[in-house]
Amino acid sequence: MPSKGGASPLARLATLAVAGVLYAIPLGLVLGALEQAHARRLAAARQAVRDDLQEIAAHLQRITQPLSHCQDRLDRFVRALRFGREATRQAARALGPWTQVFLFDDQGRQMPMAGTTRGFTRVSETALRLIRASQAGDRRMEAREERMVQTLLGDARAVPRLAQAPGRLLDLASLGQRKFAGFFPTRDRHGARCYVLAVVDRDRLPLPTLAREIVGRFSRRAAGAQAYALTDLAGVASDWFDPGYPRALHDRLRREPEAEGQGWLAVGSVLARQYLIGVAAPCPEPSSWLAAHGVGVVAASLAGFLGLAGLWWSLLRRGLPLRWQILLLVGLAGSGSLVAVLGFAETWLAGREARLIRARRQAADRMLARLDLEYAAFRGRLVEQCRGLGRRLAACRTDAECQRVIGAVTPRWRRWLTILLFDDAGRPRASSYAEVPSTIDLAFGREGLGLIGRISRSAWVARDAQFGGFSNFLPPEVERESPPVRFGAKDFLSHPRELKTVRIGRHAMDRYSEFIEIPGGPRLALSIYLEGDCDKRAFLKGIHRRWRGTTFPASFSFRIYGLPAHDHPVTDGRQTSARVREFRRLQDRLNLTQTALEQRSQFDGQDWLLVGRPGSRLEGFHLVMAVPLAPIQQESRRLAGWFRLLAVLLLIFALTLGSLFLDLVLIPLQRVLEGLDHLAASRFTQRVQARTGDEIEGIAEGINTLLEEMEQVTAAEKVHRQMIPRRPLTVGDLTAAVLVRTPGQIGSDLADLGSTPTGGLAFCLLRQDDRTIGGALGLAGAKTLFRLRSEHDEDDPASLADALSHRLGGGGGTASAAGPLADVEVLVGRWHPGEATLEIAWRGRFLWLGAGRPPQPVGDGAAAGSLRRSLPPGEAVGLAPLTSLAGDRAAAGASALPPLPPAFWEVPADRLAVEGWPLLERWRPELAGHPVSLIRLERHPSYRPGATTAMSRPPDGDMILEMPCR
Repeated sequence: MPSKGGASPLARLATLAVAGVLYAIPLGLVLGALEQAHARRLAAARQAVRDDLQEIAAHLQRITQPLSHCQDRLDRFVRALRFGREATRQAARALGPWTQVFLFDDQGRQMPMAGTTRGFTRVSETALRLIRASQAGDRRMEAREERMVQTLLGDARAVPRLAQAPGRLLDLASLGQRKFAGFFPTRDRHGARCYVLAVVDRDRLPLPTLAREIVGRFSRRAAGAQAYALTDLAGVASDWFDPGYPRALHDRLRREPEAEGQGWLAVGSVLARQYLIGVAAPCPEPSSWLAAHGVGVVAASLAGFLGLAGLWWSLLRRGLPLRWQILLLVGLAGSGSLVAVLGFAETWLAGREARLIRARRQAADRMLARLDLEYAAFRGRLVEQCRGLGRRLAACRTDAECQRVIGAVTPRWRRWLTILLFDDAGRPRASSYAEVPSTIDLAFGREGLGLIGRISRSAWVARDAQFGGFSNFLPPEVERESPPVRFGAKDFLSHPRELKTVRIGRHAMDRYSEFIEIPGGPRLALSIYLEGDCDKRAFLKGIHRRWRGTTFPASFSFRIYGLPAHDHPVTDGRQTSARVREFRRLQDRLNLTQTALEQRSQFDGQDWLLVGRPGSRLEGFHLVMAVPLAPIQQESRRLAGWFRLLAVLLLIFALTLGSLFLDLVLIPLQRVLEGLDHLAASRFTQRVQARTGDEIEGIAEGINTLLEEMEQVTAAEKVHRQMIPRRPLTVGDLTAAVLVRTPGQIGSDLADLGSTPTGGLAFCLLRQDDRTIGGALGLAGAKTLFRLRSEHDEDDPASLADALSHRLGGGGGTASAAGPLADVEVLVGRWHPGEATLEIAWRGRFLWLGAGRPPQPVGDGAAAGSLRRSLPPGEAVGLAPLTSLAGDRAAAGASALPPLPPAFWEVPADRLAVEGWPLLERWRPELAGHPVSLIRLERHPSYRPGATTAMSRPPDGDMILEMPCR
């Protein structure tokens, strides 16, 4: 049951639950967005740690390989030759007893030096001579020389391989030899040319010691950022761990490439399928922001909800208008939609940006691979230009014309080219020298020009001898030349009209050579030397200028750079130090992994995506594409702005709909409230105008109906109030009092008292179902008829009852059946003082109430009849309709009612209308709220006969008989 003070507890709980749901929706969306942001930051941090560890593991895998380790130590030894004997001795000591290293001068003779291998003089000198001869294209080898080479290298087939890869340590496993061998041309501290031949016995390499040395060096440089470990997979050797290394994860690295736990991430690398190298770094464990801040979030959420609930409650207590309450709820719902839209926008834009960046990276990688292939076509075009120069020189007749043709070369190229034209006698005819320091001077020294002339003359001699029957062998006079001349002449003869990379010691250059025969003129030898990597740099510069943007698969701009594989890029005035550092970092990673990589960097406050790929055709350079991410980010920011605008518009739209809803609901509701005000103020003539076509219109119509009924009830109440006697009536020793109550239903019952011409008392009880103004008027007419006929004593009670029933029932049926058929109850009675009897006639069902006796149906429950009954002195009786006191009980059931309380009979007649009703209500509680009609007749024993009567008419129109005593 609802409480008197307001809504029920269940309704309050439902309201609180709805408010909690409305509060939880935006709160859940905000917390979800925070959790996603935390997850993204955590994933980025974990991925950064994983990438670093994988790069370190790949670098360790590379440098701990026996071949790479020995190559590194030999490179140090070769470089130490330029710094004197002490540096060479220290570098040679690091080579270890498993390495045989021989040092030779320019003539091929072994040079004794501290740290080099002693002995094997003839064998090592023979091996060096055969390697240099193989470089010149002469692969002849006698049986005795082959046996000597096998003694040192294990297989004579290693000679041409070493000749083709000077400066590199080769693995001879493909030849069935467990050895490494390398041939290193270099110079000593005086600038004299010398050669190093190294042979490493793989079986003597102490792999655990070497790996531990490298891992230890990394561990010292890590300074606690990473921890390292080295173990034997077979469990033979003892393990070596850094302090703090998670050993529990190391066991898992035997089965998995990486392991995670205890706040660490470990990555493993296997060395020679025997040893496991582990590198670990602290890594943030997967966590939940909500779990970490759960108590604070719950407390803050509850505090916020309770605060909002308290604010809501205080606003309700202070009478916040319904308009603002609805707008507040709509605003909260709109705020939830706003947060949802913004959360979706953030997730969608992050995914969109990641997809666009991934598409840029894939497109950049494809373009770089394509550009690497284009270098071969560029080199072919360069060869065609060199051949065109040769054709133009063949058309010249004089040296001056040749010089003009050479001078006509594009200045952009001429500064990088050394063009030399010699005749068949080795005399220079025309030339053009590079503007940069020439590699020829560095490789050949001061005799560079004369040496190239001798190579040109020897090439013509060898060419004539080849046509003369010497086949692929050089003529004796060329064989007597020095090795550089001999090797240069044979290379000139073997690769005419080709652009070929030649190596002279540690210097490499591109050379184009061509024989030119002028009809009727001299025979010339054209040699074009390209300085360093000028062709590659020219190619990179060209694509840097030409490639600025693309439209496939999407339109975006970019920049292409070429980074030297081993030298760091040189900064210019337009580059900043931050940009150089980023390029160096990418360059080091490319040198380490030798695979395509990507890197996010920031230049001048803007994000860039660097995509790098080691050159395959473009050997010695890395191709890098720098893609600005600012357009993607600006587009994301623009779309985010549109999403924010959309969210604000949704909020405004929600508030606008709320306002329209208020206009559609509150205005008709206000009219309904005005109708209720009319009803409360008893302005029953007013009406509610609400034509909404919904439930509110039905409420308004109900209020209008209620106003109409109340208007009729008010009029009926006024009529009815004038018809009810206000005082008891005494005739002789008989007093009659009336109790009539019709709560909420006016005009349904009537009790009346009147006098007769003979000095008697007449009374009647009338009841009908019509409780409107029409019913009240009908009762008024019946009362008038009763008064008139009683005063003139025209009818007996039976005929008067029939007349009243006929009037109230609308004239239907006979007099005896009119009451029951018309659902009208009529009881008429007279009191004869002289006879001391009551004469009663009734149409309906009535009860006889006696003091101390249970109620009994009048006439044993008959629906119509009449009777005469004496009333002894001091007796009190009551007459009432059966429906008033017994409900719809049958006559037999009415006899089971208990007697009325004695206090009811003791109430004074003039106080019966006030004090009698509470007594009846306590007697029958179900009477509360129901109409009650009753006439009480009391005969007093102190009456003195012979008194006269006098009549007077009170102001309210009722006739009261007063019986003064004589």
